[in-house]
Amino acid sequence: MNPKIFKLVLFLVVTLLVCMFNGCAENEPTAPEEKPIPIETSIIAGPAENEVLGFNSSATFSWDGEIRPGHITAFTYLFLQLGATTDTLFNNTALERTYSESELATGNYRFIVYAHGLQDDSVHVDQTPAIRNFSVGAADAIAPVITIDRGPKEDSYASTGSSVFFEWSATDPSPAGGIVSYEYALDDISVAEGDLEWSEPRKETTQKSYYNLANGSYRFWAKATDVGGSSATATRDFVIKTPDILFAIDGPYTDADLKFWHENALRDFAYEDYEVSDKADFIAKLQSGQYSSVVWAWKNDWSALLDSADFVDVTAAGTVAEAVYNYVESPNRHLWIIGAEILYGLDDVDALAWEEVIDGTDTSEVIGQNTFAREVLHVTSWDEDDFQGCVATAAGQAGNYPNMIVDGQATFSWCDYTPPTDDAVAIYNFSSGGLEGEPCAVRYPADAPNPGDTKVVFMGFYLTDSSQPAAMKTSDVYDMATVLLTAFGENED
Repeated sequence: MNPKIFKLVLFLVVTLLVCMFNGCAENEPTAPEEKPIPIETSIIAGPAENEVLGFNSSATFSWDGEIRPGHITAFTYLFLQLGATTDTLFNNTALERTYSESELATGNYRFIVYAHGLQDDSVHVDQTPAIRNFSVGAADAIAPVITIDRGPKEDSYASTGSSVFFEWSATDPSPAGGIVSYEYALDDISVAEGDLEWSEPRKETTQKSYYNLANGSYRFWAKATDVGGSSATATRDFVIKTPDILFAIDGPYTDADLKFWHENALRDFAYEDYEVSDKADFIAKLQSGQYSSVVWAWKNDWSALLDSADFVDVTAAGTVAEAVYNYVESPNRHLWIIGAEILYGLDDVDALAWEEVIDGTDTSEVIGQNTFAREVLHVTSWDEDDFQGCVATAAGQAGNYPNMIVDGQATFSWCDYTPPTDDAVAIYNFSSGGLEGEPCAVRYPADAPNPGDTKVVFMGFYLTDSSQPAAMKTSDVYDMATVLLTAFGENED
C-alpha cells in the first residue's frame, strides 16, 4: 500500500476511536471559570504600615467590610507577634469593628482581619484579608529632657481664686528619637510620684490651667515618654494663699494695666488688685489687717487733678492720710508708693501749702501738717534755706526747685529720680538711659538689712508710662519689684 494512503487511513481510524470514547463535539464551548465573590475588608484606623511605636505603647485597630449584593455577618481577626511561639485567633461572631492591645513589648507585629458575608444564601469569606504590619521599639536607657516653660515661679505664691497656668516641652536625645506622650498631675507637695493620679497620656497635651485652688502647698508634675519607653518628669512647687499684698491703682485702670503688672512685677506674689475709687473703702482695706504690704500706684495725670474737689477731698486730714500713717506705723506693715502725686495728696485740707516746710516754720511731726513726705516717706530733706523734693529731668526743671509753682502753691514737679535723705537710702537705680546709675526708688529706714525691715519704698513715676523721661525698661520692672517686695519680707515665709 502506498505509504501516504496508509498514514491517512491510520489517522482516520484513531480519530474515530477518540470520538467513540470522548465524544466529537468539536464546537461545544468551554465552561466559564467561577467568578470570585465581591467581598472586601479594610482597616480604617490603627498604626500605619511599618510604623514604629514606642516601647510599652498601645495599638487600637478599627475596620469595616463590604459585600454586594448581600451583607456582612461577622469578622475574623488575628493579632500576631511575629516570631512568638503562639498566635491568638479571635473568632468574632458579632459585628464589632475594633480591637486594642496595650503595654506592647519590643518586637514586630501583624494584624489580620477578614470579613464574612452572606450572598445568595451562602456565607463567603474574604480571601484577601486586610493586613497591617508594625513594630514596637526597644526600651532605651536615655531619658528625654522635659522642662516646665511657664507657670508660677518655684516656691512662689499665687492668690486664692486666681488661675494657675502651666506649659511644658521636651526633647529626646535617644537614638530612636521622638516624644510619644505627655502626662501631668497636681497634688499636695507631700504626695509621692507613685501615688499621683496622672492624666491620660497624650502627645498633643502640653498646657494645663487650674482655677480656684484651695489654700495650700502644691506640686505640679509634667512627664514625657519617648519612643523607646523612657520617661522623665519635671516639677514645680508653689503655694496658694489668701493675698497678703494689696495692689491699689489710684485712677481707672485697664486690662492692659493689670496684665503689665502681673507679668512684669507681681506674678510671683499673692496679691489682690484694687481700684481706689471709693476712699472710704480704701481706708477700710488699710484698717482690715489682712495685707502685710500695700503697693499704691497713682495712674492719673497730676496736672488735671491738683485743683479738683475730689483730689482735695481724698487728702483731708483724718481720712486717707491718717489711715496710711497708721498702717505704716503698725508692726509688719509695708508701703510702696508709686507716683509723686500721692505726696501731694497725703496732706491736710490745705492740700498743697508747702510754705511751712519751705520756710522752716513747720517743725512738727504730726500728720496733716504738710509733713507726710518728710516724716513718713523720708523722701525730702529740708532746712530754713533749702527744700528738696524730687529732681526733675524735663528741660528747664533740673536741680532743686522750691520755686516750682502750681496755682500759687509750691510743689515738686515730675519726680523721675529721687535722691535719698539722711534717713533713707536708694534701693534700686536706673540701669539705662540718661539717668543710668541714679536712684529711682528709695527706702526707709536706711538701715534695713533683713527682709521685713524696710517699712516704706517710694518712687516718683508710674512704671508703665513710657512717655515720661525716665520710663523704665520693661525687663527691669520684674527685677525691681522682686527686690522691693523681698525687702518687705514678702515671698519669704
